[in-house]
Amino acid sequence: MIWEIYLNAAEGFLELGMFEEAHDELERMPAEDRYRPEVYATRLGVFLKLEKWEAAEVCAKHLTRVWSDQSGWWCAWAFATRRSVSVEAAEKILIQALVRFPEDALIYYHLACYTCVMGRTREAKSLFAEAINRDESYLQDALDEADLKAIRDEIGRMG
Repeated sequence: MIWEIYLNAAEGFLELGMFEEAHDELERMPAEDRYRPEVYATRLGVFLKLEKWEAAEVCAKHLTRVWSDQSGWWCAWAFATRRSVSVEAAEKILIQALVRFPEDALIYYHLACYTCVMGRTREAKSLFAEAINRDESYLQDALDEADLKAIRDEIGRMG
C-alpha cells in the first residue's frame, strides 16, 4: 500500500533526527490515509520533536480514543497539553488516565512531576513513591528530572 511507503519513510527520517523531512513525508501521503492511527502515532512523534505542542496535543488526544487501552497516549497528551495549555490542564488529563490505568507507573511519575512543579511537594513525594513501587527504574530517572528538583533529597533517600 502506498501509505505504508510514506509512513516507513517518515519513520526513517524521524529515527535519523530529520523531523521536517519526516513531516514532509506524512504530508505527501494520500489524504484518505492520513487519518490512520499508525500515521497519527508517527505524526505525534514528529510534532513532539518539532515542539509543535498544540498539534501534538490534538494527535495524542485522538490516539487516546483510537487506542484507548494504551496508557502511553494519555501521558503524551498530558505532556503536550502541559506545554500548550498549562500544567494544571495536564494534571487533569493524568487524573483521568489514572482512573483507567490505576497500576501504571508512568502516570504516577508524571503526576509526581506535575504536582511538584505546582508546589505540592508532599503529594509529589507520595505519587513518586507509588511510581517506584510499580517500577523502580523511575528512581534513576528522577535524579536528573528538573521537575522533581524540590524533592530530590527525598528521592535520594528512597534509593
